[in-house]
Amino acid sequence: NKITNFHFDSLNANCISSDIVSSIREYEPGKLYITTADGLNIYDKKSGQFTVYRKIGKNSIPFLSDNIRQMTRDTRGHIWFTHLNAGVTEYDPKTGKCNYYAQNSDKGKLNSNNVKAIFADSKGLVWISCWNAGVNVIDTKNGKTYSSDDSICFIKGLKESSLVSQ
Repeated sequence: NKITNFHFDSLNANCISSDIVSSIREYEPGKLYITTADGLNIYDKKSGQFTVYRKIGKNSIPFLSDNIRQMTRDTRGHIWFTHLNAGVTEYDPKTGKCNYYAQNSDKGKLNSNNVKAIFADSKGLVWISCWNAGVNVIDTKNGKTYSSDDSICFIKGLKESSLVSQ
């Protein structure tokens, strides 16, 4: 058993993009998805190589921001990324397309862009907690966004989706 440390080094092209790491997941065998303050890093454990994905650049994913905090994967395989004060990016790895959720978004409005946590459950709901602004839930089956700002509609909408036990 060996412990390996990874640090950002501006002189090393094969390194993690930032020492500020927020979350790590293994969504594919042997590949670690690492969110940082400077993009998404995918570390291939077999080759020892990092691939960095940013909003703009060689390996680009059109994120809302490169400052990525948390991530979760939904039942369809889409990966959801939270950003510091920018909202949420939903990324479809199969198509490379993104959807955006933010306070001023047309697709799905959030209570706040300051997202604290995100969780995708087994029933197709993505739960988003906003700092001092409650909870949003996105139903991935119909695209509807529910807000705890209107708790009656929030609960009624979730029950109507028949995804939450009554």
